[in-house]
Amino acid sequence: MVVMEYVEGMNAHTMLHSSGQRALPGPAGALAAVKRAVKLLHDQEMVHGDIRLGNVIIANPTAADEEDMDKRVRIVDFDWAGSGLGAVPALSLLEGHELASGSGRIGVHHS
Repeated sequence: MVVMEYVEGMNAHTMLHSSGQRALPGPAGALAAVKRAVKLLHDQEMVHGDIRLGNVIIANPTAADEEDMDKRVRIVDFDWAGSGLGAVPALSLLEGHELASGSGRIGVHHS
């Protein structure tokens, strides 16, 4: 079980779709902060397993200051997080099925 502090903010999915833009509004440092957080997990031989816009919370999303972005970005929903090798159930369903040309399983760098 992972217990986190309450974070007053907005998830990246809501930010993206409420803006009507193709990129997240506001600080560009949010993506870099997520990448650093995922690297910290990987350095501990852990994976999150469900990195997506809805699982990234940005505290104080209207702030323009990017210097504190590492403190403002939170990754949430650690239900799939773990270490070692294993099969994610949804991906296990792909076994034995031909994938579309140019597609394939994503690597660990995506979680």
